[in-house]
Amino acid sequence: MRQRNDGTGEENILQNQFTAYLLVAVHRYKAAYAAEQFKRQMVEVYLDICEFEMKSHVEFDLHKTLPILDQIENPNLLRALLQVEERELGILLARALDKHSFDEIANELNSSYKAVSNAYYRLRNRLKQLLESGDDK
Repeated sequence: MRQRNDGTGEENILQNQFTAYLLVAVHRYKAAYAAEQFKRQMVEVYLDICEFEMKSHVEFDLHKTLPILDQIENPNLLRALLQVEERELGILLARALDKHSFDEIANELNSSYKAVSNAYYRLRNRLKQLLESGDDK
């Protein structure tokens, strides 16, 4: 028959110490395992975010995917548009082709009305200059 461990005696004290050691070891192992799982999940989430951003950058590369650029017959205009940054090209196309207001474009870009209108008019002037210099060639 088994005797109950009352914590007295050398054998019972040793058993209690070993049990406490095992409990602490199991607790630490569980904590380390949970921390490792958390790190692994964070890395996976980070990789998913990076993959999404890479896909979104590829999908929104206006210079490569816009069918409108394939339809332009004027080589000087095409050359000038290919020199334009994507943000500016997006503003130009939204304003000229889609007939969006500066307010709508500013909301889409999380920008101000003034910044969008300035970018649009600067781009128009720059395109005029590029086209005029291209005609002389």
